[in-house]
Amino acid sequence: MSTAVVRPTVRVLLLAHGREQPRVLLFRAVDGYWFPPGGAVEPGETYEQAASRELAEETGRTDVALGPHIWNRRQVFEWRGRLLDLRERWYLGVAPDAFALDVAGWTAEEQADITAYRWWSLEELAATQEPLVPRALAELVERLVQEGAPSTPMEVGV
Repeated sequence: MSTAVVRPTVRVLLLAHGREQPRVLLFRAVDGYWFPPGGAVEPGETYEQAASRELAEETGRTDVALGPHIWNRRQVFEWRGRLLDLRERWYLGVAPDAFALDVAGWTAEEQADITAYRWWSLEELAATQEPLVPRALAELVERLVQEGAPSTPMEVGV
């Protein structure tokens, strides 16, 4: 097996706190997994800059408040013929309401790899049989909403 390429990555757990209960934005990949916005940190970028850029590219919005670094996650897997070692930093993002995305900024890879997006309620996350990234996402989001952001980032597993 080849050596994995280390890929510094950001994810933004985007919560909408509008008139309804909190909702979380997730994308569905071609392999069926649901995951939040994010992507690779580009050379010369900080993690926070990458998180803001990825949110703008993937949602079309630049007015989302980026919050603290809440979680860390690491996963090694094969993607497009390469073995990747993702080193993810997760940030909390807050939007006033769930909104329709403007996907004009999506890359060709995102257009090919993302089949859907939706805003999930906490109840929908807890009840789904769909695969989530990370697997414990429903419990993690519930804890975050109940207790607030952790004082130091937590490891959240695969």
